[in-house]
Amino acid sequence: MGSTFSRTKTWIAETLTASDLNAEFDNILNNLTPAGLDDESASDVAMQAVADPYPGSVISKPTSLTGELQRIRYLINQITGNTYWYEDPAVAMTSKLTLALGAANLKAFMNAAGTAAEWANGIKAITASRDMAAASGDVAYTGAGFKPSAVIAITGMSEAWNTTGFSVGFADASLQAVGLTGSGGTGFYIYNSGYFGGISITAGTQYLTWKSFDADGLTITYAKVSTPTGTARLHFILFR
Repeated sequence: MGSTFSRTKTWIAETLTASDLNAEFDNILNNLTPAGLDDESASDVAMQAVADPYPGSVISKPTSLTGELQRIRYLINQITGNTYWYEDPAVAMTSKLTLALGAANLKAFMNAAGTAAEWANGIKAITASRDMAAASGDVAYTGAGFKPSAVIAITGMSEAWNTTGFSVGFADASLQAVGLTGSGGTGFYIYNSGYFGGISITAGTQYLTWKSFDADGLTITYAKVSTPTGTARLHFILFR
């Protein structure tokens, strides 16, 4: 690292004059600016060089401007998470630091694109129905307004009291479980894997297995056992 400007005169064996001396000092004073200082990136290797200013929780003091720059570069790497300090970060820091206050009772989330923070409720209840005679298969439910990460399901039949079973269960991307009664509302069973819902009547059962969380809701795989009939009621509480 040196200067980017040139001297005013190359000296030879001659008499030193006040004008020459003043001109050279003026040259230095006028050009000793950031633009007048040479870089520390003469090559890719030099531009990528960094130094940890606090290795092992001990201060590492620079002994030159080069060392100072390398320590600043190191911290830029740590902040952005990039391999090199000069690479654009995946997410603009301003999007994280300048999130305006949201409405009451909202929570901060990362948006679906993963590029900025946003305020949202993060919880949504939706209802649906299921024809108990429908064949086994996948059904998608929408209306959440976001991609959920967990769900609580309450299921049952819209029939007379104590004549059918009901269930309360939950699922996330790694675990699902359910507690359900048998047909007629008698007995109680716990499944800690495989299902997160089930509706039982005397003629048969529809079991619910979580399949996926989608952009606006979730997909359920139904398994019909025997020949149930009627209409089941489904209530889902979805969490972002």
